[in-house]
Amino acid sequence: MALPTYPQEKDLNKVVELKILNRVDAVILDIEGTTTPIDFVHRTLFQFAKQNMHNFLRENINSEGVRKAIRELRSIYNEIQGNLTGIDSGNTVDDKGSIENDASILNHLIDIDSKATQLKLIEGMIWEEGYKDGRLRGEVYADVPIYMKKWTSLGKKIYIYSSGSVLAQRLIFSSTKYGDLTAYITNYFDTEIGRKTDPESYGKIAERIGINPQRILFISDSMGELKAAASRGFQTLMILRDGNSEKSKYPSTIEDFSEIE
Repeated sequence: MALPTYPQEKDLNKVVELKILNRVDAVILDIEGTTTPIDFVHRTLFQFAKQNMHNFLRENINSEGVRKAIRELRSIYNEIQGNLTGIDSGNTVDDKGSIENDASILNHLIDIDSKATQLKLIEGMIWEEGYKDGRLRGEVYADVPIYMKKWTSLGKKIYIYSSGSVLAQRLIFSSTKYGDLTAYITNYFDTEIGRKTDPESYGKIAERIGINPQRILFISDSMGELKAAASRGFQTLMILRDGNSEKSKYPSTIEDFSEIE
């Protein structure tokens, strides 16, 4: 398989003193703010899902998987809103009024950045159509393909762990302007494995991939996620892209992947 062409690798201006790559067998990457600009997720993907939500529900209303997801998301919405009058999670999901209502509910959950697994499932299916017809294209930082290629050549396994569904993750990395990057990725994890701020999630991932937690490096822009991973023995680095407001609050930080030696 021919590998895509990448931008020129930049000179290393500074190097993380830990020489951390020598001590790990796997690198787990967050997506939003780590491999992919936050604006792409919030302004492009989330808005695309909202704009196409009504049509998606109307066209897929006979899918039992979609109907089940809607019922669960209605329940989540009710809990958030304190069981507001007029929202009944027991309603049928095949009438026009219900579709309008459900689209509003799901779009509200997107607005509040809900990490509900069923919402991420529906978002992924909507995005899939956008990627297929060319309205969407995956976006990653320029250093991502360079270092995915480099780490793989060094024998490191690369995994992705994101709140977005596995489908959504694959779609991003398979359609970048640098080519299909999925050849470098061993596997993907989403909230089916657990919440990203839950230490137990990282224990499950280490067990699933069969690697000692101390031999795994997790890179994210979220302090809560990094602390959860570190509590299970993972090596961790905070990446400070896009003016991360948590800068200097975490002991080990980088600004891009070139600083990892």
